[in-house]
Amino acid sequence: MKYNHPTALLAFIPLLMSESGALPTANEAATHLQRRYDTHTLATYEYTGAHWTTPVKIGNQILNLLVDTGSSDLWVFSPYVHNPVVNGFNHTLYDYTKSPGSGITTDCGPDEDIHTPCKTNSTFDISYSFPDSEVKGFVVNDWVSVGATDPVQMNVEVATVVNNAFKGAPIDGILGLGFQSENHVSPFMTRLLGVNRTQGEEGPTLPVFTVDVDPKRNGSLPTFEIGKIDLQKANGSLSYAPVNHTTGRWLVEDVAFEVADQIVNVTGAMVIDTGGSGYFNVPSAVAKAYYAHVGARDLSGNNSYYFPCSSTMVPMTMHIGNGTATYNDLPNWNSSVSGICTGPILGNATDFGNVGKYFFEKYFTVFDYKAQAVQYAPHA
Repeated sequence: MKYNHPTALLAFIPLLMSESGALPTANEAATHLQRRYDTHTLATYEYTGAHWTTPVKIGNQILNLLVDTGSSDLWVFSPYVHNPVVNGFNHTLYDYTKSPGSGITTDCGPDEDIHTPCKTNSTFDISYSFPDSEVKGFVVNDWVSVGATDPVQMNVEVATVVNNAFKGAPIDGILGLGFQSENHVSPFMTRLLGVNRTQGEEGPTLPVFTVDVDPKRNGSLPTFEIGKIDLQKANGSLSYAPVNHTTGRWLVEDVAFEVADQIVNVTGAMVIDTGGSGYFNVPSAVAKAYYAHVGARDLSGNNSYYFPCSSTMVPMTMHIGNGTATYNDLPNWNSSVSGICTGPILGNATDFGNVGKYFFEKYFTVFDYKAQAVQYAPHA
């Protein structure tokens, strides 16, 4: 998912917390650091066949947030959102005043007890790249943890206005895993993985997280592992693709395309996007070339193609970094007209497009913050 960065957000202060909530002793700190940077599995589940969520603990409240490498913000639904229920989804509403020791101040200034959750004087306003997706509100400072990770104290964006695109989805907010870039809030994973560590502060050996979403592995949930690359999950060596992090996204430039083993004379920038849909959003020339092979027509003139369901889907290959991602078995879906189908390739990419569900279902993927690169290989 894509965003315009929020304004005037405060940087967060990461700390370790002892079991009692007091400052940790030296021994406690060492124990927590070791546990914090062990491999952590985040139990996730899929909805609408396109997205993944994970439980995130903020203060003493647990919310299911969409895992999104296409944005950098952590925002949540709150009791201040007007009519939050759309399509019957009852969101968990984060209330910072219920966090342990919460202080109802308007300034988490330098004299504020750093263990006390509080409201800042900052606001945010995010617009994603699809209609009816604005989110805005205020910023609080609270403790945040994902899976088995120790909590870090950081800024959390508390929504007071959420448009219907998110109200109608089974999520309680978004966990952005992108880069800081134009955003004034250091993203959760960036800080947890130690990319912004201060001198003397310990961190993981590898500032990475991996995504393992293999639908052919029976009985297993999608998993995210932090601080480690488990090569046993990859079939063969990892391909490498540097990313342009200046937009906050995991954006790979100069991606080349082939359709039915024929080179398409165009390249594009593509976001490797866990929060993307089940579609490939590619340059219009790529979509046009693809659907020409399946007898499709763009009936509306906006790169929305329709074709007989009896048509045979052809392979599409993307040259991403020094590797290739090939799709030989792309699906088609019934439209509202009997016998007429649509496909998963959209031709609406302008500045950049994205790959989502089908990429991760086929490829074990490494997100490397320090190298600013994505690595990938077929699932083992």
